[in-house]
This record gives sequence, structure tokens and C-alpha cells, in this order.
Amino acid sequence: MLDERDQPLLAACIERARGGAFYAKRLAAVADAQQFACAPLTRKSDLRSVGAAAFIAVEPSELFQYHETFGTTGRAAGSWFTRRDYANDLQRVQHWSAPFGGQRVLVRFPYALSMPAHLAQRAVEQRGGAIIAASSRNSVCTHVRAVRLIDELALGVLACSPFEALLLAEAAKRLGLRRPSMRAICVAGELLSDEYRALVEDAWGAPVSNLYGSTETGALATSCERNVLHACDGQLLEVLADEPPHGRCAAGELGLIVVTTLDREAMPLIRYVTGDYGRWFPPSACRCGRKGIVVEPVGRFRTKRREYATERDVLDLACRIARRSAARFFAAALTPDRIDIEIESEAPPAPDTSAGADVSVRHVAPGTLVDSSQLLAECTARKPRLVRVMESTL
Repeated sequence: MLDERDQPLLAACIERARGGAFYAKRLAAVADAQQFACAPLTRKSDLRSVGAAAFIAVEPSELFQYHETFGTTGRAAGSWFTRRDYANDLQRVQHWSAPFGGQRVLVRFPYALSMPAHLAQRAVEQRGGAIIAASSRNSVCTHVRAVRLIDELALGVLACSPFEALLLAEAAKRLGLRRPSMRAICVAGELLSDEYRALVEDAWGAPVSNLYGSTETGALATSCERNVLHACDGQLLEVLADEPPHGRCAAGELGLIVVTTLDREAMPLIRYVTGDYGRWFPPSACRCGRKGIVVEPVGRFRTKRREYATERDVLDLACRIARRSAARFFAAALTPDRIDIEIESEAPPAPDTSAGADVSVRHVAPGTLVDSSQLLAECTARKPRLVRVMESTL
């Protein structure tokens, strides 16, 4: 939400954005920060259609690094950063990266084009930790090799997606390795619900620190010690109604998360629609003392169901059932009239009488959802896809 202290930053951001070809005309009617609410929304389709170059607001010599999104559908969207942009993001992730201090950190995000691995690596350097660059989604450092590194090098922190943390924990278990004493699991790149967090914490016996953001915008929010996400300085987050005229939602109301990158140099974005639904609450909603507003992302979809109306609701339900069955892997899909959940476990999942009549839960044998031979392969260059995904029909 817009704070008085953000007014000068916002005015400067609008002026800077006009330096790019895309916003030169688009923001012509937005004279100052007072007219900001009238500024049109910027969507990922805009970024895809004109390309990242149309948003660049600095001289070419000032550009430092380029990244692209790793969305599941559609053409990737590009994003440019200056050195100062990276420095600002490092400052924003101070809470998230706090466990890196003096630790040996396995960075298990993909390094090719994605941002989290590079941001995590710089954060480890800044904190005085040691980096083990075990990029995921490659045939060089398989899950087997990664868990052996964790075991042999006595690593203290794992930086990866929540699902990758589960895959590594399962690989270690099947190899008969003892669970290492980890200081923290620092995750990013996926929607993290309360039950999903608990599933990862169960697997490693370590607290989870969460980073919410996107390739286009950089870091947006980090979790506090109470596991609550707080918006980062330098990012203006709004929650807007998903129907025109896209008015601002009151605290606790569900809407679209929209971001203005107040201090971004290379590629300032004005009222950028992240694609996520979510809610916001005042800082006082959390007693940790941080000043940023509380942000609660709930995922990419919402339904008209009374229960399980968002992706976060469905994720929490599936993870809760998985935890009751001592399982790590699950799949969920929505149809117009029900939710289908599959749980991969040795024994059928424990009944969940609170799930509702429109929820179907099915037990599948180990290896059904996650290919065991691939998970434990020494080389994955020519192996089939590791994970089977259930398709939704909504």
C-alpha cells in the first residue's frame, strides 16, 4: 500500500520509467504520484509482446545481468538488472538469507537464466558463507550427487524450491543416509502454504525461510520468525479487484497482487500484475515488529467453491493429508465438481473426515508420482521426466 514516505520514490520511478519505449506514451497522462491510481496496469503479455528491451530505462553500459521467467505456460518474459538493482535485492533478502552466515550452503536453484540461484550465491558471499553450487535440473549434479554432498560436506543450509527439498530428503532416505543436522531450508520459487512448509520442515527437521518474488520484479516479500511474509522496502505492493476498474482491496480482501518497483533502475515496472492472487494486512497484523505490510499470496487461481477456493487452500489440503500418511509426494487436480488428490505412500492415506464430499483421495504406490529410478540415477541426461503431473480441467 502507498505510504507517504514512498511518494518521492514513486514520482522518481514514474519519471524513470518514461525513459523506456514502452512507458514513454503509456504514462503520458500520469503527471505525478497523485495520479498513480489512474496508471494502466502492466501485464506479462505486455512484457512478452514487446520484449524486455522496450522497458529498459538506463544506458546499455549500465546493464549488469539478464534473467528470464520459468513459467509453466507461454513464452518466457525477460528482465534486466543493473548492479545497483542487484544490490537492492540483496538488501531486501536480508531476513531470508540470515541463516547463510558462516554456513556451507547448497544452492540448488537452476543457474541457467533464473534469478534465485544468482541472488542466493551473492547473499552467501555477503554473509561470509561457503557456496556449493549444485544447480538443479541438470545431468551433472543429480539428486544422488547432491545428497552425498550434503552428507559428506556437513552442509548447514539448503537453498532451493520447496519441492526440490522434498526430492532431496527422499533421495537421502532411499540411499540410507542419516538425516543431516540442517540449520535452515531457505526456499523460493513456489507457493508455500502453512502445511507445505510443515511438510518440508518434517522432512529435514529444520525451519523454513521463505522468499516471495518474481524474475520480473525481484524480491517482493520475505518471511519473519513467525512465518509471516512482509513486503520488502523499495517495492510497492497493491492488491486490486480482478474486475475493471480494478479498485484497491481493503485489508483481508482477496484480489490480484500488483507491484511497482520503486527503486528499479534497469527495468522499472509500473503496476505490474504478477499473476498471483492474494491478500494484504497492516504490519500490526504480525507481532514481529517488521514495518512492511503483511502479504498472503494464495496462488494463480481462485474458484467459486465455498471451501478450497484458492490454490493455497488446495495445496494445504493435499499436504495435510500427505503429512498424516507420512508421505512426501502428492498430486492434486481440480475438476468442475471435485478435487482429486493422489498420495504416494507405502500405506493408504489416513481418512480425513474434514475434507468434504467433493474431495477424492487415492493412494498410489511409491514410484508412481516420482520416478524412483530417475531420483536415484547417477546420471539423468537421458532419463524420462522425473515427476508425473495431474492435469486440472477447470
